[in-house]
Amino acid sequence: MRNYLAGLAELFANTPAALTSHLVAGLSLALFACLMLLQLNKTSQPQKIRRGLTGAGILFGIQVLQMVLTVFYLKEIALSAVSIGLVDQLALALTVVWAGSLFLESSQSAQANRTAPLLSLAIQFLSTLSILLTLLLPVLQAENGNILNLLWFLGNFLLLAAGMALLAVRRPANGWVGLLLLCALALGLGLQIGLVGNRLGLMGLVRLAEAISLPWLLVLVGKWTRKPEPVEAILADLPDDAKPVDTKPELVKQLLEINLSDSYEEKVRATVRALSLSVVADICYLARLTPDNETIELLGGYDLIREINLPGATLQPQQLLHIMDAWADQRVLNLTDTRGDLRDADTLTLLLKYHRIGSLLAFPLHYADQPTLGGLILLSPYTSKRWGAETLQLLEKVQPTLTEVLFGPDQIEELLLENEKQLTTIADLRLSSDQLTRELQEKDQSLAALLATLQQLKARYQLEKFESVQQLDAMQTELAALKGQSGQTVESGRQLEQIQAEIRQMTQERERLRASLARANARIQHLENQTGQTGPIRLSTDNQIISLDSIAANIRLQTAARLQQAGVSLEITNPDGRQMVKTDPELLGSILQGLIENAIAASPAGQTIHLSQSLSLETGMLIAEVTDHGPGLSAEEQSALFNAGQTLIPGLGDLSAIRRAIRAIRILNGKIWLSSKKNEFTTFRIQLPVRIID
Repeated sequence: MRNYLAGLAELFANTPAALTSHLVAGLSLALFACLMLLQLNKTSQPQKIRRGLTGAGILFGIQVLQMVLTVFYLKEIALSAVSIGLVDQLALALTVVWAGSLFLESSQSAQANRTAPLLSLAIQFLSTLSILLTLLLPVLQAENGNILNLLWFLGNFLLLAAGMALLAVRRPANGWVGLLLLCALALGLGLQIGLVGNRLGLMGLVRLAEAISLPWLLVLVGKWTRKPEPVEAILADLPDDAKPVDTKPELVKQLLEINLSDSYEEKVRATVRALSLSVVADICYLARLTPDNETIELLGGYDLIREINLPGATLQPQQLLHIMDAWADQRVLNLTDTRGDLRDADTLTLLLKYHRIGSLLAFPLHYADQPTLGGLILLSPYTSKRWGAETLQLLEKVQPTLTEVLFGPDQIEELLLENEKQLTTIADLRLSSDQLTRELQEKDQSLAALLATLQQLKARYQLEKFESVQQLDAMQTELAALKGQSGQTVESGRQLEQIQAEIRQMTQERERLRASLARANARIQHLENQTGQTGPIRLSTDNQIISLDSIAANIRLQTAARLQQAGVSLEITNPDGRQMVKTDPELLGSILQGLIENAIAASPAGQTIHLSQSLSLETGMLIAEVTDHGPGLSAEEQSALFNAGQTLIPGLGDLSAIRRAIRAIRILNGKIWLSSKKNEFTTFRIQLPVRIID
């Protein structure tokens, strides 16, 4: 047997068997990575899939490296057999760490999940250091008694023992696959060092163990992608009405109706205990959904095996994804031997602090034709009991009563609440009565004070009336004395006549000045009419920096009401909208507003007015055009437009608006052109000098 194993180790330490073992192991890892990549978007634990893909990729690269090193060594390239053996040790150590973390990470904490990457980095660093030592120190190249290989053998044995112990103690879902894989690797390593030795540093039996055990990982693909048993298949086996009726639903209904008079907390505890006894469930939880479905409230639970009540908890919907999806459709979720990679299983495992939850049954509770209000969650961590048609039939029969008990109105609580409201109302009324009494007393005091004030005022009035009569008598006496002195006022009359004469003279001068001012205003008006202006000339000194987009937005805002009232639309073409220019925005807005107001007045309802703006960078000019499709202008009407004496042009919409625009154009030292065709269109084109801001 020893000779046979030695020959087998020698066979897989050389080609072609060595290359075949690496090929089988590498293809298994590559196939595993591809299948996991296909399931990346279909699982509830993408982080686990990504970590599995990373580990499989690293191990696949090491298998390729081993194939290359084996070929180079057999071609007698200067590579050490001990160095190649250390690469085999590295591949074995990383395989153990990756496989252990792959199976154990679902039950570990976030801190423990960081152990695998750190341990892998440490192993790679030690392997690189060991290989460098064998290359730099020839004394370590001896075929027997290699201290580095012995240390690596010991380390790998410890890793294998630790991984198998953790899998055996924690017993995660599908952990038997990882346990078989680690046992196969441990057997290969033990036979290699115990029966064959490490004469060449090439571990043929370990390579054979890897080639045999790594394909077992493909079993996980089927386990992780397995779908739960459909509830429809279970419901199809439910007994019909002709079969004997189970008495347990009536018993549960009576227990629930008795507890209608208890407080809500006692009602929940009694209900969950009765349900747990009726369906013989290891763990039973009652859950309630908040109205906005933002949280899940576990009202309470009962452990039938230990006969203790379990505390409630508040969870997020994403922590119970599969249960929430099923309850949203008012379906029963029945998962037999729940897989450890489900997020629901992780949440319930952490909540119960058990290593597993067994089978799971999530039964929704709701009123007819209404959304789900909550549900019942049954678990079997102790017995791994499966929930069959009998349990579903029982829950279906008690579902209306259970929903009414848990989510229906409580008469006692309603009466207590109504009593509290009445007491609150009475207290408010008493407070209001006291406040009104105090206010009435204050009003009485104020009324008494006002009556006293009124008496004082009446007495003062009588006194002042008497004093005024006395003053009137004194004034009449004084008036008689003044009449006797009337002769002395003749001189004052002469002075008054002189002042009146001066007032008349100043009035005449004012009238003459007013007439002169009227003549000057008429002359100014005549000059303005001759120059084609209709208002006072104002110098353009209020220059500002503004964009063409802002100009267009302002003119649309200013004319929006007129456009809507006339039933006309405005289309703006503004290719240089973001360009900033420096000009007088008020005068420019007056020009465009006048032209558009004329176009609105000339355009029939349903027509479109076109406004275009552009800049000429060569000349530094702003060019704008306003086009309407109104009656248009003949050649005679176009000539009359620029005649200041013309007061009516039939082809125009608003002559005063055009005149205001022309005045502003002249102030800005611009130019205006007119192009029109009778009954077709009218286009005003203006050119204004502006300062273009770079």
